[in-house]
Amino acid sequence: MTEFLRIPCLLIGYFIGCFQSAYFVSKLIAGIDIRQHGSGNLGTSNVQRVLGNRAGALVFVCDVLKAVLAYFICALAFRALPLAGLYAGIGVLLGHNFPFFLKFKGGKGIASSIGLYLCLDWRVALPVIAVGLVLLVIFRYISLLSLVIVALFPVGLILARAPWEAVILCVLAAVMAYVLHRENIKRLFKGNERKLSLKRNKETKK
Repeated sequence: MTEFLRIPCLLIGYFIGCFQSAYFVSKLIAGIDIRQHGSGNLGTSNVQRVLGNRAGALVFVCDVLKAVLAYFICALAFRALPLAGLYAGIGVLLGHNFPFFLKFKGGKGIASSIGLYLCLDWRVALPVIAVGLVLLVIFRYISLLSLVIVALFPVGLILARAPWEAVILCVLAAVMAYVLHRENIKRLFKGNERKLSLKRNKETKK
């Protein structure tokens, strides 16, 4: 019967994920709808480019924490389901990327993915994040960091001999991230993807 616990875990995670940090932070700090500025994306990168580093950092931390919160709520509440926290984390990604109250148009889920990865297995997550950061320093592409992290984490789980269910779920999450980053991938191949800049620029497009 424990398999039926996956559904409440996903739902709890989804509703927590629907809390759009970028939307609320931009409203509180600048009184704007971030969807109408920059790339229009409800994520850390767009907020950082439009409102600056502090606002971007705040959004990043909030998006990480909502995955952590959902993970531990369900891990503790549904102990009979071994991967309850992971299912909650997947729910967070779905809620973040497709929030019902914003017509299912949200972010791309990378910050929340990082929060989920750290909860699921920090020993795998930290080296994967480190690789992504090294590539960010070298190439200055946020999208490249994002794509590398979500691709390498399932590989790390396989090497760590994690349950196959966990690997499959993380692969599916990675596929979702790649689909949402499809325009970024096209620009990376064309060589015109926007590089990381610590300067605020309201006209920047992701």
